[in-house]
Amino acid sequence: MPNPNATYRAQEFPAIELVEDINAIAVHDQGNSTYVVDFGVNHAGWPELTMKGARSTTVTMRPGNGTEKYIPTFRYVIPWISIYTSGKLDWGNSIILLPLYLYQSYSERALLEEFYPNMAAFLNYLTTCAKNNIASYGLGDWNAIDQSTPAGVIYRHKYSVLALNISSAFHKTFFNASAHTYATGSQAADVFALEMGAVPLSEQENILAHLTNDIRQHNYHTSCGEVALPSWFRMLSHYGHAIVHGATALTEDWDGPLPTRGQQLSSQNHFMFGAVDEWLTRSLAGIQQTADSVDYRILFIKPTIVGNITFVKANLILNIEIPAGSVAYVHVPGWNVTPNYGTLVQQSATTNTTIFRIKSGNYGFQSTTFLNTR
Repeated sequence: MPNPNATYRAQEFPAIELVEDINAIAVHDQGNSTYVVDFGVNHAGWPELTMKGARSTTVTMRPGNGTEKYIPTFRYVIPWISIYTSGKLDWGNSIILLPLYLYQSYSERALLEEFYPNMAAFLNYLTTCAKNNIASYGLGDWNAIDQSTPAGVIYRHKYSVLALNISSAFHKTFFNASAHTYATGSQAADVFALEMGAVPLSEQENILAHLTNDIRQHNYHTSCGEVALPSWFRMLSHYGHAIVHGATALTEDWDGPLPTRGQQLSSQNHFMFGAVDEWLTRSLAGIQQTADSVDYRILFIKPTIVGNITFVKANLILNIEIPAGSVAYVHVPGWNVTPNYGTLVQQSATTNTTIFRIKSGNYGFQSTTFLNTR
């Protein structure tokens, strides 16, 4: 027979294999031949379900831990009944943050207009839970290594509408003047205070010094959980333990594929610590939009060189494509920058940076000598 035309191709995904057999821990009869089966564990991947029943019986299976279609039926925050009987501060704040982020990234006004009553209602609800602008219930910094961060520290970061009052209350409640830190001195407490703008100008260097010293004491590791982690990444560095131990997706716990704390293995496909993705594009590649921009119409490009480098004498080539309708402020490391595209905005000997304003199109910049002045 002739040779087949098929070719071998590398598979990017790991093989689909049997991982574990899980038995139901409870079956709840809902009436009308409807049953809720509880397996006692969160599922991710491709489950194969087996059951016994009469021949020709039609069985319809639906997962119970998510929406059944792309457009949700339920428009309000769903309370976590198993722990709290009302809306939670950590996951519940998505009713405010998601419409805001979608507007900032895609200029999506329709969702802001549609969900504004829900956003306002949830924010008003939170004010009833707070005492002197501090709400101290909830999970806190979930799955943190350092478990000492009070819940009240975590949730002040979420509600920018009350920023001035909350910042003042935050500083008054949690600032430790003698130690130059906040609350228990955890990394989470410091990064939240810095990012939300609660730290007075006179204390900012002291708080940053306390934070970086704590990271050094943890052998250059984070002690934050998933709630504080986005702020931590926006401030500092990254983590790779799970990949080293075989994880192929983001995991729920810092332990990754290793149940090292004597507990049941957590979810192995969970968007819990995904803040590193933003850190790679926002901080390393330096692709950001200005504070007053939406839909990335006004960009600034500021790549960052990391590591222990203090001086570089070399060539830096920066190629940029700006989409149609946008403008960008490009921060090129170095002083001697060619060619001179766009409008020269600023040259700084202090930061050793040259800034250009460019319109949509493709551009190339080359810096022949530059310093790493982080």
